[in-house]
Amino acid sequence: MPARGETSKRPGPVGRLLLAIVTLPWLATGLCLAQEADPVVAFEADGAVEVANGRVRAVFAPGEQGVAQTFFANRSGSWIKVLEAFRPPSPRPATTTELYLDRSTEYGRALDVAQAYRLVVPEMLRAVSIERASPDEAVVVLTGGNAVALVEQTVTLRRGESSLHVDVAGTLRGEPPRLEYLLSPFSFAEAGPPDFSHAPGFKRAAGDVIGDRVFFAPAALVQSDRVFAAVLPDLDQINQYPVYAKGARPQKHPWIFRVPIDSSRIALPHVLDLELASGMTSQPVLAYGMMDVLTEHHFYWRHVNAGGTFVRTLSGAEVRYGMDLLISASAAPNRGYQAVSPYLWERYGRQHFHQPRPQALPFAEYARALYPASFSYQGYVVDVLDGDPVMRQREAVDTDSLHSWQQWERGSLPMGAQRLAPPFWYHLAYNTAWWNNVSDATGFYYWGKALGDSSLVDKARRVINFTLSAPQERGLFPSLYNMRDDTWVNSMWEFPQEGYDPDEAQNYWNWVDGDYHTAAASVTAGFLMRVYDRWQRDERILDFVGRYGKFLLEHMAEDGSVPSWFSPELEARPNMRWNAEGGAHAWVLSELYRATGQTRWLRGAEKAADFLLRQVLPEQRWIDFEALYSCAVKAESFFDSRTGQYPRNGMSMSWALEGFLSLYEATRQVRYLDAAERVADYAAFLQAVWAPHFIITAYPFGGFTSQIGDAEWLDQRDHRFVDPLIRLGLATGRQDLLERGVAAARSSLALVSMPEHLENDIYPAQTFPFGVGPENIDHEGVPQTPLRSGPSWSEVGGLAAAASAMRQLGGLYVDVERNLAVGIDGVAVEGFSLRGRALEIAIGKLLSSLRVPYGKTYPLLLRVDGLDEEERYSVRLGTLAPVETTGARLKKGIPLMLPP
Repeated sequence: MPARGETSKRPGPVGRLLLAIVTLPWLATGLCLAQEADPVVAFEADGAVEVANGRVRAVFAPGEQGVAQTFFANRSGSWIKVLEAFRPPSPRPATTTELYLDRSTEYGRALDVAQAYRLVVPEMLRAVSIERASPDEAVVVLTGGNAVALVEQTVTLRRGESSLHVDVAGTLRGEPPRLEYLLSPFSFAEAGPPDFSHAPGFKRAAGDVIGDRVFFAPAALVQSDRVFAAVLPDLDQINQYPVYAKGARPQKHPWIFRVPIDSSRIALPHVLDLELASGMTSQPVLAYGMMDVLTEHHFYWRHVNAGGTFVRTLSGAEVRYGMDLLISASAAPNRGYQAVSPYLWERYGRQHFHQPRPQALPFAEYARALYPASFSYQGYVVDVLDGDPVMRQREAVDTDSLHSWQQWERGSLPMGAQRLAPPFWYHLAYNTAWWNNVSDATGFYYWGKALGDSSLVDKARRVINFTLSAPQERGLFPSLYNMRDDTWVNSMWEFPQEGYDPDEAQNYWNWVDGDYHTAAASVTAGFLMRVYDRWQRDERILDFVGRYGKFLLEHMAEDGSVPSWFSPELEARPNMRWNAEGGAHAWVLSELYRATGQTRWLRGAEKAADFLLRQVLPEQRWIDFEALYSCAVKAESFFDSRTGQYPRNGMSMSWALEGFLSLYEATRQVRYLDAAERVADYAAFLQAVWAPHFIITAYPFGGFTSQIGDAEWLDQRDHRFVDPLIRLGLATGRQDLLERGVAAARSSLALVSMPEHLENDIYPAQTFPFGVGPENIDHEGVPQTPLRSGPSWSEVGGLAAAASAMRQLGGLYVDVERNLAVGIDGVAVEGFSLRGRALEIAIGKLLSSLRVPYGKTYPLLLRVDGLDEEERYSVRLGTLAPVETTGARLKKGIPLMLPP
């Protein structure tokens, strides 16, 4: 850390992580950490080329079958083989995956015409040479070709890095240029199923791969014991070198709510592959390259070899892609992935974070405009026109009975709530595990106070009164309220009393008289405790949540789990008896302990957390209600043996973050902070670290998807990650987590229909009225604006997220002692320096850098930690005049007027 008085440029997340090596044993692997290390050495002997830097080593040896490529990692002075460039056996075994079939099989003999267009790069390379070498960097070039294409592969190794960069360039010889695929496979050194694996999607058949439509933060990785490898696509090159293909990206299902696209500008997809049952080797195979895929449902991607169906005519003869290979022989078991998340943010995320989109207005201006529009919205209906569904907004009528916000009096008690948006749910107000009025009310209260709007504060209090009016059965309470007939509905699902079959995949929808859902109750109770802690010390909240907490303790199994579903008679359903929803329960119980000091709550919270630590975190088994019983329906027994993945859903990850963080804040036990980091680093695979050229519906950077195996971008539940990511970033001093939390807050408002979003290409495909928007985009793997589920998963949830970011950090945050700095409200921190008692902060004005800039002066709250609170300081923000104030006032926050 730089000494006080010295100018210091803010480091990226990798630099921040270096400071934590002493306390975080998983990071001691050295994965991806750029620091002083042995120089790069490159030499050639007997026709073979070798490069090494003390951390990793690569050997390239020409032979009769081409150039063998082997990659090693250092473990205590010994070189451990981690990866090999995979050359499929010739002839191929008859049991091989469809992707690698050739004429040696009966099926493959029918494909002679197409076989020439299936290019496996390691099979083609014949020569290797050192292009350049220095102590800081070595570049090795491998070349080869066949009748269809010439191929050049470049491998770069740099000082201090545990990764190698691989670039592949193919030049097609034909006219017109045609290609089925260009692919770079690698085999993992450890045979058999790995201890841990990850890919951005699932596979169900031999021809499946993982298409770039789920490249949010793409990585294919495997780990056995301490040996770890990851293949990370070069996202910059995907945007830099698109090649268009006639007929590319076909889909199996109808394209509804479509966004128009120029058919001549459809790019040949990039794909990742992770295959644990290739039929060619007992070793896991990881691959990256370019090929067309068929979109099936909205989370399977199939490549079809049959009859040359997927040979495409391309717009140009040059085909290029790149990737990083991250390898280690010393990774902590099942935790190698934790180096990938900060790597991806440093490599891609932070460059987008410092660009102007997706925020177009100061957050306060969003609140002024969006709340009135959202509250008065009257919903939509879906008609069928020529066989296709068409959304139609309800026309304004002279009544408020159709408004999204509804309020009423019960006796002398004012109540209010928002309703769900779909026509079949429009009579329902909500406090579910998905959409939650109490979560939304945290935004009402913050913005009501910030804007001096008493009506918002009143709405927040009405929501609490409404929630506390829910009937409790031995503490458990329902999650839906039928406004038509003043009745409560337990949940949206009802499970069979008999005939339970974990191998059956059904939705079990029933929003009339469904079962109780404990996750919904815990999420509501968790947000009630947040309300109690931050702005309404209401004993009614403690009483209500305390009764529910008692229910949790009474129904918690010895292993720390709680059944997901209870019948109306409070009998535990067998469905999802094992589940990963316990983070929500740990959150509630921990907050009860913090509020009351009663140790029974702490014991229950720790028991629920220990279940996650033992049974969920090692394999990231995030099996919750949405992973099984929503649109991506699966059997409870689902396991993808081809990628080695269980269902992994973001909702339960967000609850685990809340639970572990609350326990850490209550006990200061580092194991809970460490567990929260493990969750955050895996959840990061669901957050977009870039903006792909093929996502045209809206600007997607910073948004989340729902789960592994779903295709939507900017899914509006991303606001649930904002509060815990920022809290975790502050607790650990991790710059990347702070930035991720702010990026999620900004992106959670991207899908709002408004002129500023249209003009700045933030949301060009607007289909809703001003101030409201859909749940997500591109849900079915195509350019698409889906429907709206409710205000929680659009503008109102986004404003709650912005409120959380502003409450914790202000509009711009600096911690001079820990060298942290992040812009929140339309600004970027370019650097800061503290010289004596003079603090200077260089900023970029993101709102002024938009295509259509925001041209007004607005208030920006500056918060600074790490200063002597008794001393006076001179603070200069950008080109503003210096402000004289105390360290104590800077810690609390000082308002500054920021001109355009």
